[in-house]
Amino acid sequence: GRRAPVETAAAADKSGWLGKRSDNVGQWRRRWFTLRGQTLSWARGEEVTPHGAIVLHGAEIHVDDFEAGQAFSLIVTKEKQTLVLAASSLRDRNDWREAIRLAAQCHDTGEALEKDGDEPGQD
Repeated sequence: GRRAPVETAAAADKSGWLGKRSDNVGQWRRRWFTLRGQTLSWARGEEVTPHGAIVLHGAEIHVDDFEAGQAFSLIVTKEKQTLVLAASSLRDRNDWREAIRLAAQCHDTGEALEKDGDEPGQD
């Protein structure tokens, strides 16, 4: 029998420490991030209940170490929410960037990297 492909969702599942710039005071804090499906959540530690989350579907991700003020940064934007994150290495940043990118588009049909505007029926 045929099995539904699960590679994209499974490949995006990830967890680890990242720096997160706080929204209010702009201070950097280490947070434990967990990506499950399309939800990226963060907590003060591995065994702690997350105190924040973002659903990544439709989010945009870019890297701008100058804007972030930190090396190996990732900036995730969705509607009015912006997460400014920093990984510990280039490889770590690239891994997270790819996982978040996959999660943000896993309802899309595939090669949706260029934005041509909103397609009908995609709400």
